[in-house]
Amino acid sequence: MAFAPERAPFGAWQALRRELLWARVRERSTPLPEKRPFEEYAAWFVLRGEARHRAAGREARARAGEWLLPPLGWAEQSFAPGTRLLSLRFRFTYADGSPGIVFPSRSSWRRPRRRP
Repeated sequence: MAFAPERAPFGAWQALRRELLWARVRERSTPLPEKRPFEEYAAWFVLRGEARHRAAGREARARAGEWLLPPLGWAEQSFAPGTRLLSLRFRFTYADGSPGIVFPSRSSWRRPRRRP
């Protein structure tokens, strides 16, 4: 039973199993888009360069100092030459293994960097 994160009560968040699959700094350079499925949740923090993600007719870009949260499903991704990013991959499920969170597409894109 999935829930929308913006309306979920605190107890629903506590019932989720949270699993970090990896957290690593990666060098990426794929100026031409590569198409692949996103089957687990991901978050990229761009340290240098630029990351692009295109899905369902929408494109998001993140530059150094910005986060990009790709939605689940098939998508194209590309990275400017020399891009360096912190890549996180994680999974949310209930105890029975069913998916735990469904992020609406409007909230699954780029978060602007904070201004000092």
